[in-house]
Amino acid sequence: MAYNRDELLAKMADALADNPGCTMKELAETVGISKASLHRIYTNKENICQQLGGKEQEILRDIKAVINEKKSPWLEDLQSIIDILADNAPFVRCMGRETLPGQVSEAEWEEFDKDLSGFFRRGKEEGILKGDFSSTEMNDIFFGLITGLIESMSMRQSNPRAVKRIAYDALLGGIYRPLDISR
Repeated sequence: MAYNRDELLAKMADALADNPGCTMKELAETVGISKASLHRIYTNKENICQQLGGKEQEILRDIKAVINEKKSPWLEDLQSIIDILADNAPFVRCMGRETLPGQVSEAEWEEFDKDLSGFFRRGKEEGILKGDFSSTEMNDIFFGLITGLIESMSMRQSNPRAVKRIAYDALLGGIYRPLDISR
């Protein structure tokens, strides 16, 4: 039987995000294939984690490409970044989990953090972001919001479209257009 490796990897990403210590047998049961088939496709858990790390690196490269191209207006780039993260929710759930070997390196995270902070600095310089936050704080707020929504939505079996809408609306309706609380 032919298996869609991308679908299997996404299902395993969700399973490992929920239980990083799960066994190959548990992973096979979660994705609905035999343990022998899982071993035939991925060999072992370390190989699966390396594949996940590769997918995470791909996500970071895609975001970096959006940030560095600067072809679109800033708000469209923000939506593109949200889309990339939401469309790759199972893999985003695994990002930064120290319990999974073969993940994105500390240097790669630092470079991504620097790029994303620069992206938010650009939004401030263009007058789009009005909040009294530094670009680093906005980076933290953004990534915390996105990963929190993805994690919450995974528990409710929601779709990526909901994550995209909520994240975009929350960021633009609240954080980046601060309320007048002087009342």
